[in-house]
Amino acid sequence: MERIMELGLLILLGLPPVVGTGHWCEHTVEERVEWVLSPRLQLEVSCSEVYQYNTQGWRLDVDRLRTKHGGDEGIALYYKQQGQKASCFLYKPPEMQSEVVNKTVRTCCEGWGGPHCSQGVGVRGQCYSTWNCEEFPGVHNSSLMPMEQCCSTLWGLSWRNASDQTCLTCTYTLLPDSQSSPLVRSGLLGTARVSQGSATCMSWGGVHYRTFDRKHFHFQGSCMYLLASSTDGTWAVYISTVCDQRGDCSKALRMMLGLDLVSIHHRNLTLNALPVPNGEPLFQNGVSVHWLGDFVFVESGVGVRMKFDMVNTIYVTVTSEHLGTTRGLCGLFNNNPDDDFTTMAGAVSPYAASFGNSWKVPDQHIEECSDAAELGHSCDATGEPTLRRQAESVCNQLLENPFTHCHREVDPVIYIDTCQYLYCSLPPKERQDAVCDTLASYTRECAQRHIILMWRTATLCGRVCPRGQVFSDCVSSCPPSCTSPQPPGPAAAMGQCREECVGGCECPLGLYLHQGLCLKREDCPCFHRRRSYQPGNSIQMRCNTWAGQWECTGEKCSGQCTLMGALQVTTLDKKRYGLPGGNCPFIVVEDFVDRKLTVGVRCGECTAGHWGGVAEMGCLKEMSVTAQHTTVTITDTGTVTLNGQRETLPVVTGDLVLRKVSSSFIFIQTFGAQLLWYLDGSYALISLQPGFANKVRGLCGTLTWSQHDDFTTPEGDVENNVLSFAEKFSIEPCTLPGGAPPDPCSTYTQRRTYAETVCAIMHSPVFQVCHDVVDREPYFRLCLSEVCGCDPQRACHCTVLTAYARHCAQEGVTVHWRNQTFCPVQCTGGQVYQECGLACGGSCSDLRHGWNCNDFTSETGQGMCVPGCQCPSGLVQDQQGQCVPTSLCPCMEGDKAYPAGAVVQNSCNTCVCEQGVFNCSQEHCEEVQQCPHSLVYSPRSCLLTCSSLDPLGHQHVSRVSQSSCREPLSGCVCPQGTVLLDDRCVLPDECPCHHNGQLYYTNDTITKDCNTCVCKERHWHCTQTICAGVCVATGDPHYVTFDGRCYSFLGDCQYVLARENSGLFSVTAENVPCGSTGVTCTKSVTLSLGNTVIHLLRGKAVTVNGMPVILPKSYSGSGLTLERVGIFVALSSRLGITLLWDGGMRVYVRLAPHLRGQVGGLCGNFDGDTENDFTTRQGIVESTPDLFGNSWKVSPSCPDVENQDLRDPCALNPHRMTWARKRCAVLTQELFSRCHTEVSFQQYYDWCVFDACG
Repeated sequence: MERIMELGLLILLGLPPVVGTGHWCEHTVEERVEWVLSPRLQLEVSCSEVYQYNTQGWRLDVDRLRTKHGGDEGIALYYKQQGQKASCFLYKPPEMQSEVVNKTVRTCCEGWGGPHCSQGVGVRGQCYSTWNCEEFPGVHNSSLMPMEQCCSTLWGLSWRNASDQTCLTCTYTLLPDSQSSPLVRSGLLGTARVSQGSATCMSWGGVHYRTFDRKHFHFQGSCMYLLASSTDGTWAVYISTVCDQRGDCSKALRMMLGLDLVSIHHRNLTLNALPVPNGEPLFQNGVSVHWLGDFVFVESGVGVRMKFDMVNTIYVTVTSEHLGTTRGLCGLFNNNPDDDFTTMAGAVSPYAASFGNSWKVPDQHIEECSDAAELGHSCDATGEPTLRRQAESVCNQLLENPFTHCHREVDPVIYIDTCQYLYCSLPPKERQDAVCDTLASYTRECAQRHIILMWRTATLCGRVCPRGQVFSDCVSSCPPSCTSPQPPGPAAAMGQCREECVGGCECPLGLYLHQGLCLKREDCPCFHRRRSYQPGNSIQMRCNTWAGQWECTGEKCSGQCTLMGALQVTTLDKKRYGLPGGNCPFIVVEDFVDRKLTVGVRCGECTAGHWGGVAEMGCLKEMSVTAQHTTVTITDTGTVTLNGQRETLPVVTGDLVLRKVSSSFIFIQTFGAQLLWYLDGSYALISLQPGFANKVRGLCGTLTWSQHDDFTTPEGDVENNVLSFAEKFSIEPCTLPGGAPPDPCSTYTQRRTYAETVCAIMHSPVFQVCHDVVDREPYFRLCLSEVCGCDPQRACHCTVLTAYARHCAQEGVTVHWRNQTFCPVQCTGGQVYQECGLACGGSCSDLRHGWNCNDFTSETGQGMCVPGCQCPSGLVQDQQGQCVPTSLCPCMEGDKAYPAGAVVQNSCNTCVCEQGVFNCSQEHCEEVQQCPHSLVYSPRSCLLTCSSLDPLGHQHVSRVSQSSCREPLSGCVCPQGTVLLDDRCVLPDECPCHHNGQLYYTNDTITKDCNTCVCKERHWHCTQTICAGVCVATGDPHYVTFDGRCYSFLGDCQYVLARENSGLFSVTAENVPCGSTGVTCTKSVTLSLGNTVIHLLRGKAVTVNGMPVILPKSYSGSGLTLERVGIFVALSSRLGITLLWDGGMRVYVRLAPHLRGQVGGLCGNFDGDTENDFTTRQGIVESTPDLFGNSWKVSPSCPDVENQDLRDPCALNPHRMTWARKRCAVLTQELFSRCHTEVSFQQYYDWCVFDACG
């Protein structure tokens, strides 16, 4: 019986059975056999003879021409240069002959596999209309079918094998070769797409639809239907009708947006099966959800946006790139309504019912549904004249005031017909809502033409709002609220706030929205770091107090400079840069005015563990501090010298105090400066009081609260290139490694995963309390770099985490992040580990010198935070490191670092430790040597060079003095009165100035921004003109403020880039999702000047007050000029603002100097102070880009950006990292090398990699 069934199955499949142990089948296939009659021929002839050869079957060999001449531009240039002499390559294709032959092949019968066709194979499986075998409407998933059958349907996107549950994605090759139907999955119809604007399909009243091409129709189907989708299956929107127990019915929507699934059912919205609370905005996986009035908006990076009132009114908008590639009830978007009734089979139906029924989608959740019938107009079908008269009476209100104001723009006839159709077709209890929906749809259409109608009354579709709010059919998307009290721009810009024109409740004029209540301005709370403060509350931010509506005391605070790792520097004005330190000593802080303070550091090879090329970048080896006449030096091993002599701690002089304040840190206090030196890693912190402002320079910058002049050199010019800048602060002649600094995570790719794992603690709940207080992104990137370039045995991440945790603690947030296995610290002598220990009063020595904490308080009112082991409260540390009560402190003179009699060799002298001090012999150490060139040997003198004529820390000197050197030695020097330049001795007046690695001589000039610098007496003398400010928004998206602060902000909303404080003008940019990793791109830019609004939308013409204009265009009244400059659209105004946009992802905003300090927005406040660029719309300074950026969104209904550091696309897509780095590496290579000295490429390279991964 089993054999008979098997034979029957084979016959059913049309395959002849084959006798044997396996299940083999033979079948005949057609095979095309080809052979060459004559080979391909090539020829080179004069281009003027090509036409004659064409008639003989020869063709132009464009590929060879492109290869020889370098592309199409090269060919054009060649033709232009050669003229009649130009020669062209021709070829004649090979002549082929083919023949179709039948061939019998023997393969496994269907259902069987394996080497002997004896293994049963489950060739049937479930078919899905999603890309990842997830349940969703489309193919009826309960039926089993072969993969070929599934993927040959228009619905099938993936297939799951029933036997092993493997999910396979359908590929394009499995589709039928259909040329007649436009609904092929490729989506390319073979016609060139014309650049058009977006198109919107809509439905209201439950049965009325308008297609993308604006064709209206009625359709009363009760099943699930495809409302709209792309022909390639990238996205789809399904619509159905659901009813509750009371019989109230509404529409349900299901959306597939790439791999994301959105469902709206009975007013509940889910994204990928997770519920989204009503009213709460969300941005996830490139899908944005936000709420405005009665509507929810869902938008995706695939170019589709939907808005739905959760009942019956739906809008689906697609961008111009979907032209010719849509299908469903919304029709084929091609600006031709005649083919909008294209059915699923590809034919154009004359009837709405047959068209709609063809787009029915099988769905197991809808058990019984029936096709719609073509019944004509419902008012005619009822046969009740009274009902029609009632419908006409109600619906003809569209012919009366105030609707008549819009008749010229929007014809009311189709809306009146729809209104009557709905009135006659629906049960009595649903008629009023359907009529109101139609009237509201008409007014929304009018609003799109900038005609706002106030039409509701208490008796006509009246709406009542709660808590003092009022109803508006065009609710503002940017209402005044307590979080955004200022309007986003001039009055004209406010009109854009109502362009969406959806109904909803809002506060009356003059009141501000806060948590659903309408408040007076003076009753609004203030906000800072996601917390609210009631009016009258005050907070302390560094040295300032903020109170009231965030009014600040305005004091200038101290600056902090940090040096970390392979010499990563954060300047006093918060500029960050990396420096391959090599084995070089540098001046990091130099008081060149009062000469009170000089701080130097020496880099060198890390003590152990750093590998290869990374070791060359160096670690901090020692720091020297000179205060007046006292110099102390600390090494990475904790050794301290005072004016060249070894000392034990503490060191106390009239100029400075140096103490070990915890197990991990040495602390130095001197005139208005505090320094911390970390003993367990490469980390130093320098804090300067505001009294040093405009008096210092060095690797730590200038303390002018502006990053623009941080690279000021001893010659007075401002360098752009890090190496050129650093070399001018090198204490000794030293060559820094050139070229691009190596990225350890690219060099040692196998370590990146480990680095991301250990550094990820910054993003974890452990540091959650600090996320809004200290920007963690720079620390995270530094942590990755350090760990990738570090031996696993060295816990390099611990140093970076120590610095981050100390920064948090200094801001008042203590994080306990260490444990027994992660960066453990063993304390001895009864000490305990503290994240924010005191810098004073912790030892017997402190008490002996009379030090107390008031001597070391910071500007925040608390002491400087010092992590490490310290004695518990009430105990102090004695000379042996034991915690004892203060009553047991010994009385001692000095502190012995060496036992008595210890011998130390210093050059040719011997030093013996006697009675606590080193007694050294005073031998004269000479070394005779031959001198090169014109140099002469001189005992105890200095080799003066052009750069040492004005030694760091000293004023400009006009004559050569051998006594100007600090430590005379024996060696080769230039003759008296000359100095060394390169390898020759010259007069001092022949010494040049330096800039960007080049030499400039007397009266040579350079240009820096809008200023000119002249070289005179080896120094640059620059004009002090205030320059225009330029802000850049580029990529996904990254910003450079007017004052030079760089940051990234992944907001999905419309934001204020720049707004003049009195509302004179504003620039806003709309960012939308692009890609699926959570990055966003600029979609449009708007410039508002008084009553003029200029709108730049990607892919559309420039509009002025809603009307398209042809460039160039100028307006004498407002002084506005619009023109196209290269690939940019340029807008400029006599108000002093210029805007450039490339139509894609680059926006430049330029402000004239007279607007300095008069603007706010994502571009900063243009006051020259980089540190306060993150000033929010409320006027307070935030620490992180997301808190700052959120405050400048135009519409409060947009989702806030949170945890954007977790959305690094390279971390989400590690497989793209190598490709991204390879593509972006061109910035670091020779092609751009000429620009490296002028513009640092590192920030642009990092952004390039970020964008390429995204």
